[in-house]
Amino acid sequence: MTEAGSIIGTAQYLSPEQARGASVDKRSDIYSVGVLLYELLTGGVPFTGDTPVEIAMKHLSAVPEPPSKKRAEVPRGLDLAVVRALAKDPEERFQSAEEMDAELARIEQGFRVSDETADAATAVLAGSGTDSTAVRKAPVVTTGAYGRPPYGGYQPPVKRRPKWPWLLALLALAGVAALVWFLLRPAVTHHGPNFVRVPLVEGIVEALAIQKLDKAGLGHKIVERPSTDIAKGKVIQQNPGPGEQIPQGNKVTIVVSQGPPQVSVPNVVGMSQSEAEGLLQARNLQADVHTVPNDQPEGTVVAQSPSADTTVDVNTVVRINVASGPQPVGIPDVVGQSYSDALAKLQSLGFAVRRQDVASNEPAETVLVEIPSANSVAPQGSTVTLKVSKGPTTTAVPDVIDLDQDTATATLTSAGFQVAVQQRDTTDPAQDGVVLAQNPGGGKQLTVGSTITIVVGVLTEPTTTEPTTTTPTTPTTPTTTDTTTTITP
Repeated sequence: MTEAGSIIGTAQYLSPEQARGASVDKRSDIYSVGVLLYELLTGGVPFTGDTPVEIAMKHLSAVPEPPSKKRAEVPRGLDLAVVRALAKDPEERFQSAEEMDAELARIEQGFRVSDETADAATAVLAGSGTDSTAVRKAPVVTTGAYGRPPYGGYQPPVKRRPKWPWLLALLALAGVAALVWFLLRPAVTHHGPNFVRVPLVEGIVEALAIQKLDKAGLGHKIVERPSTDIAKGKVIQQNPGPGEQIPQGNKVTIVVSQGPPQVSVPNVVGMSQSEAEGLLQARNLQADVHTVPNDQPEGTVVAQSPSADTTVDVNTVVRINVASGPQPVGIPDVVGQSYSDALAKLQSLGFAVRRQDVASNEPAETVLVEIPSANSVAPQGSTVTLKVSKGPTTTAVPDVIDLDQDTATATLTSAGFQVAVQQRDTTDPAQDGVVLAQNPGGGKQLTVGSTITIVVGVLTEPTTTEPTTTTPTTPTTPTTTDTTTTITP
């Protein structure tokens, strides 16, 4: 930058005044933006060359080819706006970023370009502002950190079409305009105030619309209205419409967008999912449902964002978190443990416990059964039933001697005892099928479930021996046989 006559910048995006080494202003940036827009539309910059100096000289002398020549689908309005931005003369370009933005917005909405843009683009394509003077000493162009040597062998500018046909056309238009003014001047002078054409201000920001109306000599009246289609601060419509002629000084009503209508977010926490969605829809809001684990009942809204009473645009998405209910938890195996240990383990996992005491030979307070069974899953807060042993109990043994076997067995089993039956042979018919003995005996205290042995008589024929002459008769003792059978109550 300390080298006299050097230029800093990228050659493809230099404005003509930068390439010439003249002073620059914001309109130089408009030119560079035009180059970038040209590149976005066509895939290439408007001027290329083998060296930065060659490119810089084309910025001074070459007429840009319209983007539509390289890409046919580029609309005419956009074509003209880009060409105007690439005007050699800063006075023919857009004079500010706001003006260029308003023109592009007009094109986007399908309106034709302004007369200023059409005239400027026509002049640019006709070669206005091109430097056709003799080649002077080229400046040094520096791109980034590396300097390029001066280049003196560039080609002279291509000879353009003569300008006199355009000048004749402009003179003819000026003559027609003078004639029209001459014919209408008496009516304007003698029949009322000066009339001006209402400019197009729809689709541009409020400040720029007011500026254009002031420039046309018109006043303005602002009316604000919500809109879901037009961005906040832009003009939705105007009255009178563009192109109408009204007396100078009259006001033009412009309707300015306030953005989308707004609404207060309702409080839906604690509602069911369907209730919350219905209420949000009634307020022109959209529900974004997310299911989350929570101890609240399944389907209950537990949180929302934005929070209640927040003012938002209509159609804003409101997130609601809906409880999926308590998360299932595995049930541990507590069978065989003491009731106190089992209770502590289950409660630590979030279960409720119900106790049922049952008779059992297991030690007292021992868990015998759990429902649901171990290793199954259940939601936190659900109930697990534990069957707990009361511990062994004792009762008096009934006396069943002299009872028949069936009666004795029924008596003992109904008292909670098991019965073991032993048989003993007997020759006494009165003892057949009758309990002759029991062990333990009647009246003794035993644990319920203990086994009582009863001895039941079985009738057999007596055995006899014939006497001999030499030996005295000796009575024979009957043989007794015991058989044991266990009967469980």
